[in-house]
Amino acid sequence: RLWDAFVVVFAGLFFNNFIPTVVGGDLAKSVYLSRITKKNHESYSSVFLDRFLGLGSLISIGLISLFLHQEIFQQPRVKYSFLAISFLCWIGLVFFFSRRVASRFSFLRKIIPFTRIQVFLGNFYEGVHGYKKHPAILSGAIFLSFLSQALIILFVFSLSKVLSLEIPMSVFF
Repeated sequence: RLWDAFVVVFAGLFFNNFIPTVVGGDLAKSVYLSRITKKNHESYSSVFLDRFLGLGSLISIGLISLFLHQEIFQQPRVKYSFLAISFLCWIGLVFFFSRRVASRFSFLRKIIPFTRIQVFLGNFYEGVHGYKKHPAILSGAIFLSFLSQALIILFVFSLSKVLSLEIPMSVFF
């Protein structure tokens, strides 16, 4: 329902501003979603996937910028660090959406001493992997993620104009 989505987003924004952690809003969104849906693992998985897709879209915009404006990235450390982070995100994407790849790392679950955590991680993985069966939802989430990142970049560009900074728009992308 649209109202529940609205409340979840703004509850997350509220807690991001008032809890001194990076994941406070995500935790609040997960808890609120699990109360609404009564599906704990799916709620945590959907919030994780939302954050992961946001990071993926931001990195994709950065990669496009890197290749279109190579003159800006003159320091090799910055360029190679960014490429390494991008590569790690693609590995994460492959891990969550390929059972064959993820099965090679199943031994990692076994080194966790607590069965409840093992079960939680298994259910969490299944929740994230379950989105592969819903390409329309996944495509919509990716589109909205790119759109929101682009709007934030345009907002920062507009802010630079208000501050009378003469920075070309291409620098922000």
